[in-house]
Amino acid sequence: MTATVSSQSKINIPPLHQWHPATWQDYVALRDAAVEEQRIRLGFNQGWLWIDMGGEGINHSSVCDLFTTISGFWAIQHPDEAYTSLGRCLLEKQENLACAPDLVLYIGENYPHQSCTKSLALKGLPISVLEETLQQLSQGTNTSAAAWFTQQISNLGKQ
Repeated sequence: MTATVSSQSKINIPPLHQWHPATWQDYVALRDAAVEEQRIRLGFNQGWLWIDMGGEGINHSSVCDLFTTISGFWAIQHPDEAYTSLGRCLLEKQENLACAPDLVLYIGENYPHQSCTKSLALKGLPISVLEETLQQLSQGTNTSAAAWFTQQISNLGKQ
């Protein structure tokens, strides 16, 4: 695939929702191009490009905001721990990877990505509480689920 941009910043966008072989330069050309009245979301992984367009849906947005809120509530309960929350930002490792996750929570260095029953990022938080918070969301709003989460973490300190 070769992304070409005309002098008027118009670009030919390949088919959506599928991986395309591409160079980092193809990714950069699409990332930096002006796409008329549409949002473009890109991912790049070691020579492969993913393209999607449009905004996020209501359900997706609700879950994203819920996790941002509960991360903040957790940080309030644990002021001795340092957290950096980055929402919907573009992360790039030049020539290799690019993505835009909904939420990145940085804690310390070399955060391990592995399956666990207790959060390694939010020390001492059972994963089951996060899963139950998502269940609360399915029965109410993201703010009511966040309030429920706050009650649960208050109880964790008492156990």
